[in-house]
Formats: sequence, structure tokens, C-alpha cells
Amino acid sequence: MSITAPEELKPTSSGKIWKCCVCGYIHTGKKPPKECPECASTEREFEEVTDKKKLRFDGKKFDVLLINGSNHRANNTGYMVDLIEEVLKERGTSYRRFNVNEFTIDHCWCCYSMRDNACRYPCRNQRDEMPAFHEMIIASKAIIVASAINWNNMTARLKDFLDRLNC
Repeated sequence: MSITAPEELKPTSSGKIWKCCVCGYIHTGKKPPKECPECASTEREFEEVTDKKKLRFDGKKFDVLLINGSNHRANNTGYMVDLIEEVLKERGTSYRRFNVNEFTIDHCWCCYSMRDNACRYPCRNQRDEMPAFHEMIIASKAIIVASAINWNNMTARLKDFLDRLNC
């Protein structure tokens, strides 16, 4: 298996570039493959590779932050989040939905283990997209977090997300 950094990818005349949101497999073609050859995810888990900008919060308040912590955004947990989203729309509730696997969220640096006041808000790690999530959490009235169950626990990506809320 060869791994190519996203910044090295450029569309070709033979088609678009697609990335599996579960394992990162890269496919070139007019459409994504029916199934990922690396992790067996369906074509619904592929997204077209584009010039992605770092997530920023626009400062507008809203009611509910909806977080899908599943690696498979189009499977069971994603379906349940879709149902929640429908209810929020029906009730006229403002919300923002995010699939954690589509964002860069680093592990917690465990600053608290160095000294009590080292872990603070804003988080010392400003390199990933978590600072925007911190701002959205503050701006929202409620947070709904959904996760698949992996080995009797939440997904690893969601664990990283939640660990970063300690500051």
C-alpha cells in the first residue's frame, strides 16, 4: 500500500481524486469505487479531495452542536444522527453538524501532568481544528454526541475529541 500526502494529490485528466474517510485510501476516477479495497467501506464513505481550509468558527451563536463520532459517517451512527438532524429541522432549532473523522484533531498533550495551570483555555495546541470546536461548544446551548461502539468503548477519534475538552 502506498500512501500519498493530500497536498501531493492533483486531479488528472482521467478523473477526480477520492479519499476514503475511514482509512485514507486514495482513488482516482470519475466516481468513487463501490467498495474501498483497503477497509471495505462503501462508496458513501468517499469524499472528493479538494483544497481544504482549516475549520474556523464564524462567531454566530446556534442552539445545538451535533457531533458524529463514528468513522463510518454513512452507517448506523450516521443514520441516527440523520434522524436527530431531521427533528432539529422540524422544530426550527438552529444546529451545526460535524463528522469528527473529517477534521484534524490531535491527541491531548496532557499539559496538566506538567503542572496544574498548564492545562488552560484556550488550549495550548492551536495547530489542529479543535480550537474552532472549543468556540462552537461555548456558543451552543446544547451538544449531542453520537458514537459507534468499538471494543465496548467510543471510537478513538471521538476519544481524542472529548479528551481535548478538558481545558
